Amino acid sequence: MKLNRYNFLLVFLVLILSIIFCDSVEKPEFTFGVVTDIQYMDAEPHKSRFYRSSVKKLEECVQVFNSKDLEFVIQLGDLIEKDFASYDTIMPILEKIKHTKYHVLGNHEFTIRSRYYDSLMDRIGLEKRYYDFKINSWRFIVLDGNDISIHSTKHGSEERKEVEELFNTLVKKKTQNMQRWNGSIGEQQLEWLQNKLEKSCHDKEKVIIFCHFPVLPREWHSLWNDEEVYKTIEAYDCVVAYISGHNHWGNYVLRNNIHYLTIKGMVETADTNAFAVVEVYPDSLNVIGYGREPGRTLNIIK
Repeated sequence: MKLNRYNFLLVFLVLILSIIFCDSVEKPEFTFGVVTDIQYMDAEPHKSRFYRSSVKKLEECVQVFNSKDLEFVIQLGDLIEKDFASYDTIMPILEKIKHTKYHVLGNHEFTIRSRYYDSLMDRIGLEKRYYDFKINSWRFIVLDGNDISIHSTKHGSEERKEVEELFNTLVKKKTQNMQRWNGSIGEQQLEWLQNKLEKSCHDKEKVIIFCHFPVLPREWHSLWNDEEVYKTIEAYDCVVAYISGHNHWGNYVLRNNIHYLTIKGMVETADTNAFAVVEVYPDSLNVIGYGREPGRTLNIIK
């Protein structure tokens, strides 16, 4: 059909409006992917944990991450369950991610035989157990919740004895988080965290903290010294969010303008996945959930 002058002007107008509308849609500063508690092992399911299914789920997750323009992907811990050889299956899949990758140590990293502890960091590709990195005006801080823990110390060592004594003292408090599979942030790491947060606030950076273990809401999976940690970070108004794993069923609470988000564990259920993509805006974090992980918008209240 031939376009007359009226139709031509109408098509031209629609095209111009489309361009204006597309340009007016706010785009995120950057986007990152997050996944946790893959917990792969070549073993039969135990209760709600389907160890072998994590291979297919992680492959699907990697495909989604690679289809996105991500600044980085962070894995929040518990890559495997018990067998050190499981890394030979799971790491090649993770290495297919085309984006920059960061890792967090979980408690199940230490369910391997203690003779492999010295090889663990190299196998995962970690230089430091806790560290930080920066993107634009955002500071990302990665904590090691196994700093003081039973599972990360070797049987019969003096360190294990000291941690056992500490745990036996703490367990008298009868709080839910006094579980052998949790841990705590040590004094040196806590001081490092305070120094990082002080500098970030001075430099007017926004901060997101990653740790395998949650601190809020206080429950079975929280760090032993959860209260000390969340009171420390809440003293700095540059902190936007604390993102964790460990509790496979997920969790969320907003306290003192900080979002405490626990991502659901991939290993749970036979065939439903769980991971997220987070869009970072100046005034919010848009969490796009996949599978069991719900989507949500976390407004920055600063």
